[in-house]
Amino acid sequence: GGYRNLIGGAPIEAFTDLTAGVEQRFKLNESIKERSQFFNFLIDSLKHSCLMACSINPKSDGSDFEEIKPNGLVVGHSYSITAARYLQFKNELLSMIRLRNPWANEIEWAGAWHDRDNRWNSLDLNEKKRMSWQDADDGEFWMTFQDFFVEFDILEICHLSPDTFKEELHLNTSIHKISSPTNHESQTTSVIKDHRTSIRMSVPACLLADCLPDQRRIWSCLLFEGEWVRNFSSGGRCITACEHGCHFWKNPQYEIETSAENETVKCA
Repeated sequence: GGYRNLIGGAPIEAFTDLTAGVEQRFKLNESIKERSQFFNFLIDSLKHSCLMACSINPKSDGSDFEEIKPNGLVVGHSYSITAARYLQFKNELLSMIRLRNPWANEIEWAGAWHDRDNRWNSLDLNEKKRMSWQDADDGEFWMTFQDFFVEFDILEICHLSPDTFKEELHLNTSIHKISSPTNHESQTTSVIKDHRTSIRMSVPACLLADCLPDQRRIWSCLLFEGEWVRNFSSGGRCITACEHGCHFWKNPQYEIETSAENETVKCA
């Protein structure tokens, strides 16, 4: 342990530890057939205030870690995704994504649609305002979704509610219900088994009120109330010397139901 360990790490681990949300991870360098559908999935996830981060994989020996590429992107560095919107530019409808370098300085994307790109000058003031565009060395920038797929390797999403999962992504999924013994409304989550993604599920799941990415985000949380009471709801664990006079069944319990038979599902 120690504060030194806070210097770096995987963003998704911090997201799930802080929110008890559901983790979803995509490898962008592998084929995602319906990119337009995937973009709409990101828009919807942002409206539900899901947390997102992306990064560029360094070389296996780490020799280029935090190296600044000619296009301004930093290898092995995590960027947060702050918005995704469509933009009508001349006769083309562009899928645009906004990223932020947490260093919050002038080290930004230098490719198409960077802060000082002349393309922005061809847009009217209302469109610039809708895109929340500003020419500032604040680490935040826009790029096309096409360039995003080319430049980045990993996309990580933390769903603060399992309900924001989209089965329409045509991934191989199975549905699980989680309910508490206190009759709280059960929630549904998709466990992604496709080789391109991985997932971790935590309970209880935190929920967020729907809001646009640039609006103030209001956090709320669904809790299952309970307490550990000696000889009543704190049975402890089974130990070798107890000869199975166990009381672990008195521990707080949650019932997990699956909608389809699946021998690979294991719970502990």
